[in-house]
Amino acid sequence: MGRHPRRPSETGYYHVVTRGNRRQTVFHQAADYTAYCEVVRAAYATYAVRLAHFCLMPNHTHLLAWAAELSQLSQAMHQLQRRYWFYMRRQYRLTGHLWQGRYHSFPIESEAYLLEAARYIERNPLEAKLVTTLAEYPWSSYTAYISDRRPPIPVTPTPLYAGLGPTPSKRREAYRVFVDTPQPYDRSMRQKLQRVTTYA
Repeated sequence: MGRHPRRPSETGYYHVVTRGNRRQTVFHQAADYTAYCEVVRAAYATYAVRLAHFCLMPNHTHLLAWAAELSQLSQAMHQLQRRYWFYMRRQYRLTGHLWQGRYHSFPIESEAYLLEAARYIERNPLEAKLVTTLAEYPWSSYTAYISDRRPPIPVTPTPLYAGLGPTPSKRREAYRVFVDTPQPYDRSMRQKLQRVTTYA
């Protein structure tokens, strides 16, 4: 059975998910997360893809990215996954597959869902009980949006984030409150992930 063609997004934004093969861990230590961040930064810069939000979990990743053309995102993700696999092969003498097939991309068809997608992505460590507060988790974009801390990968805020308030402090507080409030995107996104992957 052939692969389904990827669907372009009306907004140019995509929720991109990659998972470790057979649920395996893809980040064993802080150096691995750092290496992945460097690979993302290089790949996205090469193909003019902008990263808006992200969260790196021990065995999967979430990226909310913008690309003018779907082909740019595809090329960037191919380079990203390939280079990180090379890193893991050198670091851990890895053989075989690192990733569970090709990456999954969910087009964000309406700007109204951009913040909901961001919320879903950044709440992952809390939902997985890796931390008790989101500000504790170092491998996501959350702290970049609620404080002046620099994230491990540079991010470009979406237009909706810019509209949350007239000043940086008001935008940060509005975003913090939004992330702490249940949203409908959470359940629908989790259901989609369960349909396209063997584990959620």
